[in-house]
Amino acid sequence: MHIADIYLEELINNFDQEKLTHKQLTILLNPFLECLEKTTQSTLFRRVKEKVFEQLIEKATESENYFPMFNVKKYGEEIIFPVASGESTLESRRDGIYELYDKAIGKQKEDEEELSYAQRLEQIQMAAMSNLQVHTKHQKKKLIREKVKKANKIKKRIIKMIRKQQEEVLSKTSEDKAAASTPKVVDSSAVEESKSTPAPSATAVQEDTVVELTKKATKKRKKPKVKEDKKKSGRKVLFKLEKN
Repeated sequence: MHIADIYLEELINNFDQEKLTHKQLTILLNPFLECLEKTTQSTLFRRVKEKVFEQLIEKATESENYFPMFNVKKYGEEIIFPVASGESTLESRRDGIYELYDKAIGKQKEDEEELSYAQRLEQIQMAAMSNLQVHTKHQKKKLIREKVKKANKIKKRIIKMIRKQQEEVLSKTSEDKAAASTPKVVDSSAVEESKSTPAPSATAVQEDTVVELTKKATKKRKKPKVKEDKKKSGRKVLFKLEKN
């Protein structure tokens, strides 16, 4: 709060008032305007509003203007009004900021001719349209942020899926390589048994062949059948009977 009390005085003492531009002063006032927008402390809000902004607006139209290049009307329309109507501004602070806007606009019009009813109505309509545009602008920004967040989530899911597939392919490839490089296990007992069994010699093979041929030949030979001559045997019997 003490900073708010001496801020304008410090600006006057430490800056060249003739060369300090409207844009530069706007940047220097931004922290205090943000304080009006978001502070929950009523005392701090009132002190900043009175000691910084109201004092600056009051001096802007007097002969002892602190900053000749500072356009109060432009500042009220382009900076104060959007803050007063913005979504991020606390509802309890809107009325106080709107008062600053009215003072910034009203002070600049003190020397102008009195406006007609139609002109006043036109100004009110323009202010309402400006408020609507600011509100629509905030909505568009919000929608864009939501779309970007959604797109980033989808992108992260796709990247995660691709990485998972790559890991699966790499693990499968490494398993195949490991299986191919592993030597086949041979049964040592079967090898030893085959080694211990002697191969048949040539003479033994020949002897086995001769035995098999002999067996086949004996099977083919048949004993001759003894045929008795029935006639001769019958004649012999008759001859014996006659002798007797």
